[in-house]
Amino acid sequence: MRFNKWKLSTIVLGILLIIISASFLIRDYLLKGEENLSVEQATEIALNYINKYLTDDANQVSLNEVSKDTPKKFYKFVIEMGSKKFDSYVSEDGKLLFAGEALNLDKEPEWAKQPSNPEADTQPSEIVEGNFKKLTEAEICKENDKPIVYFFGSEGCPHCLWEHPIIKEVTNTFKDYISFHDNMDSQSDQDIFFKYSNGGVPTLILGCKYYRTGSGESQGEEKEKEVLTKLVCDLAQNQPENICKPH
Repeated sequence: MRFNKWKLSTIVLGILLIIISASFLIRDYLLKGEENLSVEQATEIALNYINKYLTDDANQVSLNEVSKDTPKKFYKFVIEMGSKKFDSYVSEDGKLLFAGEALNLDKEPEWAKQPSNPEADTQPSEIVEGNFKKLTEAEICKENDKPIVYFFGSEGCPHCLWEHPIIKEVTNTFKDYISFHDNMDSQSDQDIFFKYSNGGVPTLILGCKYYRTGSGESQGEEKEKEVLTKLVCDLAQNQPENICKPH
């Protein structure tokens, strides 16, 4: 399973809970003589790496504290994301971050080398209400002849927690007319996710015709419900009639 920014957000940076073990990798590393950095320099490198490659803009981490209880050759530090804190270790030369497996801070991770723009962004589109992108030439994707609505999010993402109950409420009013794929903390539909998103959450994909990464918080809950209802009505051919008004 490919490691990516969204997956890291999904497990709320749990992979950064560090276990320093007597692995061959660590043992071999300890035998090398490397020039040491100060704790401030090493932790700054580690934080920059985490925020650049392992989180999205909505889930940036900050330095909470540096521990005095540090194994030889490593600096132990605590990072903070929202209300959660995680112990982490970086080598004294600022080259290795231990996150279950050693991450080489001198190298760009493989997942970061992929195109930053999703495939959908290369297709003809226009911006519509709610800051959704509308693919002007796209066919509506369906399941059992019903338009599919996708939601991708994480419990560790406050914007996802805001958006999730709204999309659930709206789609519930269309339950006989659409198919809702609720991918909250799920790795399902990853091919769809990365076709319309660069890895950020929340991502909403409505019938493969409308899509947006980010919540609708700036416009408020009622307006967000109104926008989502209008777009889903378009997909469902203005059904049910008691919910949709002809446009």
